Amino acid sequence: IVDDQRTMRSLVHTSLRELGFSKFRECMDGYDALQSLSTKRAHLVISDLTELEEVVADTGAVIAVIATPAEAAQAVADRLVYLGVTSILNFAPTVLVVPEGVNVRKVDLGQELQILAYHEQRKTHDSSQFLAESRGTGS
Repeated sequence: IVDDQRTMRSLVHTSLRELGFSKFRECMDGYDALQSLSTKRAHLVISDLTELEEVVADTGAVIAVIATPAEAAQAVADRLVYLGVTSILNFAPTVLVVPEGVNVRKVDLGQELQILAYHEQRKTHDSSQFLAESRGTGS
């Protein structure tokens, strides 16, 4: 986790723990992070685009995640492909054009949120229905 503010590192740390991750390294800046990567490899690196080339080169990454605005995603994909990345998980709301041999999986956050909202609504409806039936007032 790289950020010059301890509070931000703590927030990211907490969020990643809630997602099930348990091992972290914290660094104050990009230089410290790259030094850390040179001594011990990481299984997951989340980086700012300004350090993209260095991080991919230092880690040998072949899988990348794009989470940018739509208008920036293609340029990021082009940089990743140039650096040798062959698998991309795309969260940007756009279709990426990549050469043959590069795999792209698109995640539509809007659709995923709709699915989750549907399940939440069903839970509420099912709970209400269950309560009504248990009280003998359901149809």
